[in-house]
Amino acid sequence: MKIVAKALLYDGAGRILLLRRSLTHPNYPHHYDFPGGEVEDGETHHIANQREILEETSLVVPIGNVKLIYEKEISLDLTHIIHEIKLQEKQPAINLSWEHDGYIWLTLGEFLNSPVPEDPDDYYQTVLDYLHAM
Repeated sequence: MKIVAKALLYDGAGRILLLRRSLTHPNYPHHYDFPGGEVEDGETHHIANQREILEETSLVVPIGNVKLIYEKEISLDLTHIIHEIKLQEKQPAINLSWEHDGYIWLTLGEFLNSPVPEDPDDYYQTVLDYLHAM
């Protein structure tokens, strides 16, 4: 079973980090995404999200800050997990990996009022569904 763990990563001002996938990204190029990724064998979803955030943004997130807030079985072969992570620093410096070429910090209201990309990936839709149900 494939498990994907991503995060609603908040800065000290309460803004959520969205990463823009690079043009060469194999899935949904130039779409916005949340930090995180696939859980590897032997990892917990908390550790996987911590690792992915470091790889994608260079941010070091203490494992105690990674809080599970939502889990959804998409199919027998796929589960989506959403973590909430709150940082103290306002808009910390980001050093992007090859997977992304841009990022933006948005308030929850700004994010929810942003246009939904045409044909968003399943994970993006999972986050939207979760946030609209809150």
